Amino acid sequence: DAPWADRADEIVTVLVEAGVPYIGDNAFAGSSQMTTLQIPESVMTFGTSAFSLCSSLSAITIDESNPQFRSIDGVIYYKNKMELYFAPRAISGHLTLPDGLTEIPSSAFQRCLLDAVTIPNSVETIKDGAFNNCPNLSEVNFGSGLRVIQRDAFSQCPFLQIIDFSSTQLTDIGLAAFMDCEDLAIVYLSSNLKTIGMNAFRDCNLIG
Repeated sequence: DAPWADRADEIVTVLVEAGVPYIGDNAFAGSSQMTTLQIPESVMTFGTSAFSLCSSLSAITIDESNPQFRSIDGVIYYKNKMELYFAPRAISGHLTLPDGLTEIPSSAFQRCLLDAVTIPNSVETIKDGAFNNCPNLSEVNFGSGLRVIQRDAFSQCPFLQIIDFSSTQLTDIGLAAFMDCEDLAIVYLSSNLKTIGMNAFRDCNLIG
């Protein structure tokens, strides 16, 4: 177990000591007051649920010399391939995801506090629940390369009002993808669209 785990609830900012190679399972789980985390170049592995229920964690920074991971705007990515590893749940404001990212993983930003997100042209797939239940999300800018939105990707985002897919390559919108987006009134669809899944826009406020 990590030596800081027993006192994690008292921590606001954590600096992991240089030389630590591994952050173990549930190491910071339930650290409700931790707001930022600084990771040294030595950390090569994160255990299961290392940041579970860290409700105030808004940014993680990683030493630029770390060979395995890097951080961009407080989000962790793999260093040798543009792939998202972890986004802190209290991340907020307007996030622009980096070019070269090809997919947004399942539940990647679930319950985050983002107001807006800009998705680059390189992203082709937004996976299951990627932005599910984001209570503040009101703006999403989709890149031209988008092809697939999987189930529940944006469900329960009550402040989304306008969605524009007209400049994308979108072919498939999954089950319940925008369900319970109560303020969603206008959707501009892609000319490439083939499938709209069951309940994709259920309980939205679409204007006919």
